[in-house]
Amino acid sequence: MPAAPYLLPDDLKGDPTLARLTTIDDDALAAYIAEFEGIAEGYRGVAFTPRTQTDRVIDPPGPCIILSRHMVRTVASVTVDGSTVNPAAVSLDAPAGLLVLPTSGWSLTSLTAPLPVVEVVYEHGFDAPPAGLLRACRQYVRATALRDQQAVERDVIAQGFDGGGYTRYATPGPNNPTGFIEVDRLLNSLPDFRAGTAI
Repeated sequence: MPAAPYLLPDDLKGDPTLARLTTIDDDALAAYIAEFEGIAEGYRGVAFTPRTQTDRVIDPPGPCIILSRHMVRTVASVTVDGSTVNPAAVSLDAPAGLLVLPTSGWSLTSLTAPLPVVEVVYEHGFDAPPAGLLRACRQYVRATALRDQQAVERDVIAQGFDGGGYTRYATPGPNNPTGFIEVDRLLNSLPDFRAGTAI
């Protein structure tokens, strides 16, 4: 089952502050929303809505496996070389995404055996996006849609004007993933679950 999007096109079109978006078709709005979801979840290191993930780990060094996603909700299945491991026998540190396989029922690689493959299917993420993230999504869709409708080249970093005026546009960077100041401020206000970051 695919994850529910943060917002639907109708959520945006019904917002009076986003009235100009009524000229953009629903497929384009849905694409902007999906683009923002990818940016937000990659930047903060966590899904803000429940999502399903399948991780394949080839030749794990031991029974501990760090899953690619944090905030694990449930483990649906675990297999080692195609043999099912009872999910109830698996230990899980859900916030960190650390899975510990039972010590019996599988073995580490030997020189003569093929590399073992562990496959884990699980659901991860928060119940629903927080209000600040929804506001950031609205702002991102509005700014991106309006920018895409302009006749200005999208790769312009700065622009000079006839009266001597000069504008330098915000651009994406390590701490501002979208280049839109308000969107990035809202994203930076959320907890960071990326590897190596204290939570």
